[in-house]
This record gives sequence, C-alpha cells and structure tokens, in this order.
Amino acid sequence: MQADGQDTNTTQYELMRCFADANGGLTVVGDPDQSIYGWRSAEVENLNKMVKGQLGFVQSFRAKS
Repeated sequence: MQADGQDTNTTQYELMRCFADANGGLTVVGDPDQSIYGWRSAEVENLNKMVKGQLGFVQSFRAKS
C-alpha cells in the first residue's frame, strides 16, 4: 500500500510501478486536493496516472462529510 499518492515524485512513482508490476497491482491512497509537497518535486499528476489504471488501480473511494 502506498499512502499520500498525490505527493509522489517521479522516482517514487516509478518505484510504485515496479511494485505494482511485480505483484499484479497496488493499493494507493491519495487526494489531489491535499497535495502539499510540490516544493520537493512531488507531482499530483502521478496520482492521476494511478487512477487512470497505469498501476492496476481498481477503484477510488473518497470520504464525504
């Protein structure tokens, strides 16, 4: 499982791809509205790639208040 998927940089995303490929998928938790690490090269687009199925992503659940 990878938490805070919205705050991954390119290297971390590629590592998650390797894990997903080796294990047939990966559970990722993230919220694009919570991205706060752009200053350290985090790319919210990585979460979007995960949601589009590029890491074996299955379904998105978002808490509602």
